[in-house]
Amino acid sequence: MRRLALLGFCLFLAACAVTPDKSVTPSSVSGKAFSQPVALNAELIQRIHNTARHLGFDDSSYAFMAQAVPHPYEAQQVNKILSYRADASMQPASTIKLLTTAVALERLGPEHRGFTEMRTLALTDHQQLRGDLWLIAGADPEFGLSALWEMLVKLRSQSIRVIEGDLLVDRHRFKPSRFDQDLAPFDDAPEFPYNYIPDALSAHGGLQDILIRADRSATQAKLVPDLPGIVVDNQLLLNDAPCHRWSSSGWKIPQQRLESDGRTVIVLSGTFPRQCTQQAKLQLVDRNRLLEAQFRWLWTQLGGDWHGRLREVAEDEAARTSMTNNSATTLLVRREARPWGEWIRPLNKRSDNALTRLLFLEIGALAAGPNMKNVSSFDLADREIRAWLTKRSINPEGLVLDNGSGLSRTERVTARQMVSMLIKLSQEHRYHDLMMSLPVAGEDNTLKRRYTGSLANGSARLKTGSLWNVSAIAGVVYDRKQRPWMVSVMVNHPKASAAAPLITEIVDTIAAYDLD
Repeated sequence: MRRLALLGFCLFLAACAVTPDKSVTPSSVSGKAFSQPVALNAELIQRIHNTARHLGFDDSSYAFMAQAVPHPYEAQQVNKILSYRADASMQPASTIKLLTTAVALERLGPEHRGFTEMRTLALTDHQQLRGDLWLIAGADPEFGLSALWEMLVKLRSQSIRVIEGDLLVDRHRFKPSRFDQDLAPFDDAPEFPYNYIPDALSAHGGLQDILIRADRSATQAKLVPDLPGIVVDNQLLLNDAPCHRWSSSGWKIPQQRLESDGRTVIVLSGTFPRQCTQQAKLQLVDRNRLLEAQFRWLWTQLGGDWHGRLREVAEDEAARTSMTNNSATTLLVRREARPWGEWIRPLNKRSDNALTRLLFLEIGALAAGPNMKNVSSFDLADREIRAWLTKRSINPEGLVLDNGSGLSRTERVTARQMVSMLIKLSQEHRYHDLMMSLPVAGEDNTLKRRYTGSLANGSARLKTGSLWNVSAIAGVVYDRKQRPWMVSVMVNHPKASAAAPLITEIVDTIAAYDLD
């Protein structure tokens, strides 16, 4: 009997063996303390390692953590955990968007809205605005051609036909206001939407639609709509690539050329597939030049006349005028965007970098106090996110933030920080706001074609992340007993694009788990 008792005790110790990580801290759900983490069967972890080695990944190129979140009314609060190098600081790619949106939901609230205003110091007389028109940027994620048209329709309805002054654009909600200037391109495709760097005026407003058509012998290209003072010089040649690969088969970065008559010429060069039609939103023109052309075109279409030009005001001029607080100004038009609680759905579902960058900076802007006028919005957002983690007893060591979107060579986070953040958030009332924004395995957006044959299909909600050297996921996976597991997996390796089988192995291991 003593031998059987000793054998049973040894088996118990083996079952409770901790993972290679030695600094796991207990968590709680609804105020109940978890027991010390209990590692899953070592055989499961070994199977994951075998998959990694088979794919050519060395032991230091990946990290993961998955932790069960027991129901608060379960009799036994058993804290199951599956982890490897959970405290390694890794590149997260777009999975870092979860942290940015989680903090924004608490700091800003889901009803927080961006805005855009038109104000003036001038008088209106006989359908003439006898001075400048100010355009005040308020981090409106919707602002673009259609929103500008809506505002100008309202302006025109106030019996204003002629604008004698300039359009003065104030983008100084963020510091710096134009951090896109002189910033080196992230990669060799700066014209595409994922690379667009927003400012306080808009998340995507500097993108312009262009329509390219090719038959068997020639190509045609035009802006949609045609804008005054901006023309296309189409030098595209034809190739035989598939139409859906047009952007990676001989396409070259469009160039701008300023003519002596003031026109801006967009030069398209390289090659384009035969028998192909594409309409794409691209960053083709300087954003101020584009906004000026759009404003002039729309105002003319509405029967108006504009005698001025666009001018982006310097920070000291904006500060002196204090347009949004000056009682001497007249508010002509104000538009408010849909609340950010609605915008985080496309942000995470589509993994929108520009929206996330804008949200990150808005976190910083709202944290700015009277003694922080010279503090960067980036630094303020970083400070807010670290404070959010620290308040929830999550150690921020190893966290490196750049723009909050993951489109960065420097951003870093640990798997433990991601999982701990999700577990803590699951206890808070904003948890479901975040979860509804994540793609569903096998059903939509970045997960539409993934996990279709897995037990995770239709239930797991996961944010994906990918760069040339990063493949990652984070979110929630449900096991066979429908217990949620918070998961973070990051692979950092030159061949990270081949990591899908490894990530799937981890997700499937959790989804198939059915033991207590």
